[in-house]
Amino acid sequence: MVGLAVSSPVWADARAEGSGVRPVDTAASSPTSPDGLLTHIADIRRLGARVVGQRARITGVVTFFDPGWDLLFVQGEDAGIFVFMRGVEATAKAGDLVQVDGKVDPGDFAPSITEPRVVTIGRGVMPRPLTPSAETLATGREDSQFAEIEGVIHGFRPLNDNHLTFDVMAGAMHVLVTLPAPWRGPVPTNLLDARVRLRGVCGTEFNPRRQLIGLQLFLSSFNDVTVVDPSPPDPFAAPVREIQNLFRWASLPAPGRRVHVRGEIEWRNGPQAYVRDRGGSIARGHRAEA
Repeated sequence: MVGLAVSSPVWADARAEGSGVRPVDTAASSPTSPDGLLTHIADIRRLGARVVGQRARITGVVTFFDPGWDLLFVQGEDAGIFVFMRGVEATAKAGDLVQVDGKVDPGDFAPSITEPRVVTIGRGVMPRPLTPSAETLATGREDSQFAEIEGVIHGFRPLNDNHLTFDVMAGAMHVLVTLPAPWRGPVPTNLLDARVRLRGVCGTEFNPRRQLIGLQLFLSSFNDVTVVDPSPPDPFAAPVREIQNLFRWASLPAPGRRVHVRGEIEWRNGPQAYVRDRGGSIARGHRAEA
């Protein structure tokens, strides 16, 4: 379900400074242990197809685990990786220190670990999160890494298999945020249009050709959500703006925040709709505010 982006040695060294992720000197040491096992996550990501099918034994901290959807992310000292858990029972939780024995797989997007045996060693320390820019997020190369991003909540989706999912705009990038099941309590729609800081594991969406088409963030709990700027108590109390004046210099809103328009819905398909006001084209519809 989740793929990993293969990194280059240049990126691995450059991103490590001040990030809490230690670069691995792969030129000075073999990527395998004396018994032939791959033990560094960064080597698995860097070597890619050259190590597919080889056995790996990694040790790291669980940064996200959702047994309902068979999702496990583990982060070692050098990088994080996705582990396919389909058909594998485990009781690990975020913050546990685990050892994973498995086989390197090309994954749906980039190298992952399959056929795992997961053993909990004890409690670990969550890694210091990366703080990637929107441009870096757009590359997908931070996939499976524990990170912190900031953005505006644009909408909550219907519960999916009792998972809470919502949409966030981080700069110009859309990010689908997912929490593990079961979600208990009401959907926190009071946070719609709030600017939030999120800590979780970066993920990707991809097509059958293994090409990046979207970004995800996996949060272990709603405690990983910090409100930076709350949403307005009444969005319709804001001044009404004419559609023809939107995106002009004098009317630019705060990045990612909602604006108040009034008009008629010309076309609607689920949550998507076209609205026109007095400066728009003629179409049948019903009056609405948005």
